Amino acid sequence: MTSQIVSHTALRGLAALAVCWGHYTNVFARDVAGLDFYLPHTHLGVDLFFLLSGFVMVHVYGAWFAPGVSPSGWARYMVRRLLRLYPLHLATLLAVILLMRLEVPGDQLGILLQNLTLTHAWGFSDQFLFNAPSWSISAEFAAYLLFPLLAFCLTAAWARVMLLGMAGAAAAWLWQLGAGSLDLDAIGRAHVLGRVALGFTLGMLLGWAVQTGYGPGTRAGRWQMLALAGLVGVFALGLPEIMAIGPFAVLIWATAEDHGWLAKTLANPVLRGVGTVSYGIYMLQWPVMMALFYLQPKLAPYLSGIAMDLALVGVFLALLFGLAAASWHWLERPMLRMARN
Repeated sequence: MTSQIVSHTALRGLAALAVCWGHYTNVFARDVAGLDFYLPHTHLGVDLFFLLSGFVMVHVYGAWFAPGVSPSGWARYMVRRLLRLYPLHLATLLAVILLMRLEVPGDQLGILLQNLTLTHAWGFSDQFLFNAPSWSISAEFAAYLLFPLLAFCLTAAWARVMLLGMAGAAAAWLWQLGAGSLDLDAIGRAHVLGRVALGFTLGMLLGWAVQTGYGPGTRAGRWQMLALAGLVGVFALGLPEIMAIGPFAVLIWATAEDHGWLAKTLANPVLRGVGTVSYGIYMLQWPVMMALFYLQPKLAPYLSGIAMDLALVGVFLALLFGLAAASWHWLERPMLRMARN
């Protein structure tokens, strides 16, 4: 495999856009000229993120820890992960606090501390405040802490069976909590580590399978078609949305070698570009939406109805993509270079 899986880069971008679409339309586009533009299940983009993250971690770091886990190796790895995650997390957290006019209620200081330490999704609270979507980054951070040990476990057959059992147990727990739904309101915000346990662990196992020669090979296109058909079936038939994890897993595995008709489609430069800045898109969506709340009353004397709706979505997209691109060029990419050095 190449150092970068182009298809997976594009899938990250599509997952980020799905989550953003769900958040934006739920707030600003529930009634546009009598039409509701909100789409259900867009929050599943986060679960696609978790699957992709587990796969990519094995792809990039699996060989580091296959021989064993040393304190120095773990520390070096965590520094690289923190340099990738934390600078933009901190920047967007500060942006939200500024948009709150620095008015942080006293009873929220503990949650603010959890945000600063990336532990706010670890079950200490059932509230996701400040930059709310960053809960998934906190959940991934928990998975990153354990990854070196899990990667070492991948070298043993019994341990791989254990990891698969962990994923199955997480799926059963989530199903019981949310009756098949993965929505935060269904499973509860104190239980979101179950979502990363399911997706990240499955992603790791998929990464191991491809690395050890169990990839899709020449039948990649057929598996890609099957994965998409499975997703359509889950949503069209109204099946419990946790069942979408299966087609998501097949999709990631089937595109991992960048072969097949879907992989060629995902190699489109626009989709690759969106995927490259997907972390910025995901992390900046909330502060940009908060800014729109301040902007909307200022536009009200001049715009109304569908003109207001179009203006807001135009400003939202321009700010979101512009800031995400700026974040990539001037914050994320320099941090990546620092991490590699």
